[in-house]
Amino acid sequence: MKLIVLADIHGKLKPLERMQSVFACADAVLLAGDITDFGDADDAREVIALIQQSAKRVLAVPGNCDTLAATTYLAEAGASVHGQAVCIDGHWFVGAGGALSGSGTTTGLQQFADLLEQAYAQCDCPQRLAVITHQPAYNTALDAVAPGRHTGNPAVRQFIDRARPQLAVSGHIHERVGTDVIGATTFVNPGPAKHGRYAEVEWTETAIAVTLAG
Repeated sequence: MKLIVLADIHGKLKPLERMQSVFACADAVLLAGDITDFGDADDAREVIALIQQSAKRVLAVPGNCDTLAATTYLAEAGASVHGQAVCIDGHWFVGAGGALSGSGTTTGLQQFADLLEQAYAQCDCPQRLAVITHQPAYNTALDAVAPGRHTGNPAVRQFIDRARPQLAVSGHIHERVGTDVIGATTFVNPGPAKHGRYAEVEWTETAIAVTLAG
């Protein structure tokens, strides 16, 4: 399976217009939040429609810069995995959007845990599992904002430690572009798509390979 991972679009359409051929080559495009910049449903629709011009499937969670109206639109468009599970060719995708603090969509620690458990309960024998969140898991290379200081989400990390997904994608911290591997899980922050950043993920039965681009 080939995936394209985006995060932190913040309503910028020009970079997405240049990615149409990239989207067309993937089995699915994953959006790890901040699709709009505090925009409404129409703003979210513009972004999703542009990606759907070429993408076979779009799966998304909201970020802390996505309003309730934008979040609601993701569900209406059939793109949301916020508290939901979706299966594509035997690969399960679950998600929880927002962030623990800040403006826009904020989600409490227990709510994060509940959303992920709610989604996971919908999976049927999830031997191949991916987690999509906006805020990164706690204590990885992707949430380290200073030596010894991590600002990620403990509920996301606890879920990952228990469910042991093969893939965990997130955004939120624009400066922490990169990957990490902890146990069975490959973590990916593709960087802000508003600057043309994205990640290509090749997911086989035995391995996950990530290429950062843009």
